[in-house]
Amino acid sequence: MLDGTRLRQSWYGALDDAQTHFRHLLTSPSSSEWRRIPVSGDGSSSSVKGKARASSVPELTDVIIHRRANKSGENVYRAVLDVPSTDAPISLESWKSILATPELRREWDPAVEAAQILEMIDPATRVSKVNFRLGWPANPHEPAYLRPSPPYVRSDVTLFAWCIQLVQPQSGDQSQKSAIGKLRITCFWQHNLRAVFNFGSNSSLAQQLSAMTVGLFKIVQKRGSRVPLLTGYGNGVSIERIHFNIEREALTLDYSIVPEDEDQTPRSAEQGLDELQVIRESRRLTRSVEFVIPSSEGWDVQLVTKASSEQVSQLPWTAHATRSSPPSEPSSGDVKFVLGIKHASPLDDHSVLKVRVVIELSGPSSGLRLNGIPQPIEELEDRSPSSYFVSQQMLQDASSTTDLSFHTQSSVPTVATSGSRSSIVPDRPQIVRTLTQRSAAAEKSILSRVKRNYIYFSSLLQEPEAKWKRTVEARGVSVSQLDSIDPTLVVYRAEATFVGIGLWDLYAAIVTPGARAYWDKLYDDAVLLEDVNELTELWHHKTKPAWPVNGRDAVVLKTVYKSPTTIHAFSFSADDPVLFPSIPPVDPNFIRAQVDLQGWAIEALSPTTTLVTLLEQSDPKGWSNKASILSK
Repeated sequence: MLDGTRLRQSWYGALDDAQTHFRHLLTSPSSSEWRRIPVSGDGSSSSVKGKARASSVPELTDVIIHRRANKSGENVYRAVLDVPSTDAPISLESWKSILATPELRREWDPAVEAAQILEMIDPATRVSKVNFRLGWPANPHEPAYLRPSPPYVRSDVTLFAWCIQLVQPQSGDQSQKSAIGKLRITCFWQHNLRAVFNFGSNSSLAQQLSAMTVGLFKIVQKRGSRVPLLTGYGNGVSIERIHFNIEREALTLDYSIVPEDEDQTPRSAEQGLDELQVIRESRRLTRSVEFVIPSSEGWDVQLVTKASSEQVSQLPWTAHATRSSPPSEPSSGDVKFVLGIKHASPLDDHSVLKVRVVIELSGPSSGLRLNGIPQPIEELEDRSPSSYFVSQQMLQDASSTTDLSFHTQSSVPTVATSGSRSSIVPDRPQIVRTLTQRSAAAEKSILSRVKRNYIYFSSLLQEPEAKWKRTVEARGVSVSQLDSIDPTLVVYRAEATFVGIGLWDLYAAIVTPGARAYWDKLYDDAVLLEDVNELTELWHHKTKPAWPVNGRDAVVLKTVYKSPTTIHAFSFSADDPVLFPSIPPVDPNFIRAQVDLQGWAIEALSPTTTLVTLLEQSDPKGWSNKASILSK
């Protein structure tokens, strides 16, 4: 859908399913279905039982791994690590800051190469992308046809959840009054890695999960008090980019101040406590953003605004920093700064103010400096902004993992309120499109066709230059034809290098139907018939007639694979009405062409230099022959 409502609803639906699954696992910690998996080194560690350990840092063998098989045959893994609270970071806000910063994941997860936030749906829900370093190491001297294309395979994460608890001794036991509490770290992991070599056995996976859990504990100890966190924003704020630089220890937030959307308030009369709290926070933070910053360090805050006009760029804004009073209970954690930035209303409905905020660690001295000027900090009663997003139902479920009470703030708010968010999606005009219900065999047939055509597309890209016969070269574009012994096989390749244009700009110009009318003289119309899956779409294209030739149309299945430096977009004809009931009948004014392959390979040679390759194998039918493709 053009406004993205359907896509966001699907995201919320997936998150709701994961939350329900997470809650079920939390409420059944002692089920007999959990099977213990030994971690490498358990045998050697038994000899040191009862002896004092030289270091308080937990080891891999301290992590307890269990496996549980679902009805579908997939395994769910649970990793549990108990650490005495005297050795563990007390502040649960520190745990939340680390877990909510995906750029830090490569520091504590040995299987992660890089991670980033793609989009913030709301203050508690984010869409992240994670690249894993799995499989055999890449050899830079390998030929191109041996390198993966695209370099990453999309895996399926059914559940990846953390539950951090401060477990206190039972109050009823008089002998335990002087006992020390413990920090319980629980991770649930259910991930289909799609044919990975490194994790071929339960023991190797248990080793990886143990290293990940211990690594997270160490990173929280090291960086827990050095990571700022965006905790909220309200109506009139559009988050564009958020990134944490590990080397500089700086959080960068790019956002826009836009006219307020009146439809952001849910219109449903049936609203629970969580929904009402979200509405309250959204109104409180109208045209505002709010950060939680550790008070044990010094911070430099830089705020820059820009707009299309000087009058808009100079709209007033205010910054207000507060600090909670010292906590009365140790479990409350370290004292935090709360930095709020509020902007004035835009001048009109067409004004947009761009804002960049950079919060960077400055040194050992505590305090805040805003644009080089010391920022006064107001002392307030203890209040955590994240408390507005805590689902009490999730806290009750987490309490059931032990026989002890659980009344502290947890790191679960990031996933706890997804159920309430799904009902807050604004009511906007709906585009009615029939959803096709297919059998598993039909879905498999479509995926098989896509895979077969992509293999063919990749093989043509890797054909040596000697097999291509150059036919046309003009205006920086080189057109070649595949030299084949089969006269019926007519494949053309067009190549061009664009300087000063980025990868994503070219991709947008190629795949956007409205933009195609500017660079394709024969383009007439394009209609999206169906979203087959997250990567594949069914399109109906039409080209203009050129006397004495009639116009052509084609129904194609288009798939796009993306990586940071390469994009492959390829399509081929779809003519099976059983698999695709939405295929329109043939128009007598058009001739239906056969597209065997039309593929775009867009590769970034540098940030401002892009190589574009077009491969086309099609039959326009009618009086036109395959050589007419050159005129396009």
